[in-house]
This record gives sequence, structure tokens and C-alpha cells, in this order.
Amino acid sequence: MLVASAVVGLGVLRSGSTSSAETPAPTYPSAWDPKVAPIADWVSDERDLEFRHPVEVVFQTEDEYVEEAAGDPTAADEDEQQEMDDFVATMRALGLVEGEVDLGAATRDLASEGTLAYYDPEREVVVVRGDELTPAVRVTVAHELTHVLQDQHFDLQRTDDEAFEEHDGLRAMAEGDAGRIEDIYVTEVLTAEERAAYEEETETSIDESEVALEGVPPVLSILFGAPYALGEGFLTYRERVDGGQPWDAVLRDPPSQEEMLDPSAWETERAEVTEVEIAAPDGAEVLDEDTFDPLTWFVLLASRADPVEALQVVDGWGGDAYVAYRHDDEVCAAMAVTGDDAAATESLHAALVAWAAA
Repeated sequence: MLVASAVVGLGVLRSGSTSSAETPAPTYPSAWDPKVAPIADWVSDERDLEFRHPVEVVFQTEDEYVEEAAGDPTAADEDEQQEMDDFVATMRALGLVEGEVDLGAATRDLASEGTLAYYDPEREVVVVRGDELTPAVRVTVAHELTHVLQDQHFDLQRTDDEAFEEHDGLRAMAEGDAGRIEDIYVTEVLTAEERAAYEEETETSIDESEVALEGVPPVLSILFGAPYALGEGFLTYRERVDGGQPWDAVLRDPPSQEEMLDPSAWETERAEVTEVEIAAPDGAEVLDEDTFDPLTWFVLLASRADPVEALQVVDGWGGDAYVAYRHDDEVCAAMAVTGDDAAATESLHAALVAWAAA
């Protein structure tokens, strides 16, 4: 996929923070931190899963949290920086970014600004911003402890396995499930006074993060935040249509991007993907080649057209391929896409002609 998703919000599921060679085997406390034990008990009961063991919950100062969540700004080596530059150039070729873009800084801002906690499945630790359990922090801790349960029962580290195909789906299902538990905590656990404080704190956090993220290209915010919207939307749809509780099943076998964008396609023939091929011109330096995927197609088309119409077109997506390459010192992208049928392919073609004209 063109863009590797991360997640941003009041709580974060962090992944890929360090290599396994650098990360020591996690150790576990014998009991939950007394400050979070009641939240852990409630989450376990509501989620109907038992924690296999407690995990450490680290409360950090503002500076400590921002530094760790954002990562080391000097960590990228020359090759990594070139990869980021090439990625930005590809996005620019597709009309998705303009002006000066510092991808490393944007990613760090997205990972730290506006967040109150995160769960790192590699280290198996929850990190909390500050040491005061305000209503908003308690809600976020409930969200992160749901990730702990998910990790212990369904292995969230699969999102970092290149051989695992549905890493986007797993991350989205994890966020959708945790968001669902978070919402229940707000309505069923917080008092009316605490809910008012939670809403005020949340609004303040959103306002502050909007200011802090002004320099981040909108496309990155959209793609990085997509797991929240897609996950909760998919689970809500499936719960209502199927009349059951799909959370465990979709964490074991996550949906594809196509199924998340159109939950009615889940496990139907419409979700089958056609293999498509594309090649860079002879003599060009290939920078990346993969699938473009429905979400990125939607963002691409919606950047120059009505989003509802773009989504209707993308609902007919049947498969694609893309290659980014350098030719004569310029970064270019070539893509091929097919629809579920001839009519869907024609709709995609017409949408792309309109996109090019715009």
C-alpha cells in the first residue's frame, strides 16, 4: 500500500517504534497499578476477556511523553531520509501535497500532539501523559487497556509483519473495538459532572492539536486517522446487520480496506481482488511498487471531486497496482486499476479523467 497507516487521537496504538533486536523481552508487574486497577477490572468485564497478566502503566511528564511519543528527530539515516523525500515527491506527483513538507516532523507531530496515552505492543507497556487521572485520561486509559486485552488474545504485533496482508484491517478493528469500549465507559461509568469535564477537556485538546498540526498536510492526517473512523463504522454496521458481536472474529480475521470502506461487501464476491500489473519505464529507477488500495484511491479522487461521488466510484474497485520511480531526476508514479465489472472500470476511468482535468 502507498501509505502505511498510523493512528492519531486521544489514545494511540503505537507500532514499529524500535526493532526487535533493540527491545528487551518485556517484564510484567505482579499486579496492576492501584490507580488503574479499577479501570482494568471494568474493561475486562465489559470486553468479556480476562487479562493474562498485568502490564506496566507509565505516567510521564509532558516533556517526557512528547519526546518518547514523537521519537528522535535525528534518528533517520541518509537512506531513510531519501525514502521519505521520495515518498513526499510521489505524493506531490499525485497532487496530494504541495509546498515544503517535512515528513519526519509531520509524523512526529501526528504521533504526539493531541494524544493522552498510547499502548506499545512491542514493549507491552501503556504510557500516559501526566500523572493526573482526569476524566479524559481515565477514558483514554480504558481505550489503551482494551488494546492490551486485544494484544494478549489476538496478537496486535501482526501489524508489523510484512507477510500479514490485512495489517490495515487489524489496526482499524483494534481501534474500532477500543473506541467502542471507550464510548461505553463515558456513558456508563462517568458521572454527569465527569462527562461535562471530559467533553471540555476533549474540546480543548482538539483545539490545541489543530493549532499544533497546522503544518501537517491534510492527506496525512486523513490517512493516519482513518483506522478510527473505518474501524468503528465497520463494527457498528456489522453489529446491526448481523445482530451479533463481531469484535473477536474480525480481530482474528480482519477485513480488507475494500470491506471497511463498504462493509456490505464483507465476505462476498465483491471483496475478491483481481491481480493487476504495472511497470516503470525502461531505464527508470524503481522507488516503490505495491498496491495503491481503495482508501488511497478515495483520497486521491476526493481531492479533486465530490467525496460522496468518489466513494461511490471506489466501491467498484476490483484491484490495482502502482509503481513510483525516478526518471531524469524527477519522481513519477504509474498506476493501473480495474473495477469489479466493466461498468465499475468505466466509472473509475471517467473519474480519473475528471481528476486529471482538475
